[in-house]
Amino acid sequence: MIKKIKKYLATLIRVPLYKLIYGQLHSPKKFFHCGKTTYISPDCDIENPKLIQIGENCRIEKLVWLVAVDTEKDAQNPKIIIGNNTYLGRMSVIAATNHIQIADSVLIAPRVHITDNNHKFDDTTKPIIEQGWEVPGKIIIEKGAWIGVNSVIIAS
Repeated sequence: MIKKIKKYLATLIRVPLYKLIYGQLHSPKKFFHCGKTTYISPDCDIENPKLIQIGENCRIEKLVWLVAVDTEKDAQNPKIIIGNNTYLGRMSVIAATNHIQIADSVLIAPRVHITDNNHKFDDTTKPIIEQGWEVPGKIIIEKGAWIGVNSVIIAS
């Protein structure tokens, strides 16, 4: 009985302490918008959250990388929009230089890569790293979609 009480008390202390320490890393105030019931794992890497909008009741798992490249012309608009009730699996990447929109109720499995840009590779005499980037496109993933493990989505 005493062990159960100790475990219960430890949980009561640990959860608020965890939220106090880790919950501030991705405070909803830093995002363009972030739903109140959304969970973002504390070990996610999020770059330019001011350009990311996340809906209600979303879950973003461990080691997810969200990056929105900031440019002067679109500094006031979100570049990554994640709808309500969306799940983003572990170790997934969403990288936007233009616009990526994920509608409501989308299930994204682990290790998915979604990007609206790509490397140029036209000149076979030059290394790809020296050729720059393709003009970015837009990606829109429709409501209720399921994207399976290890999928790669690149705008053309």
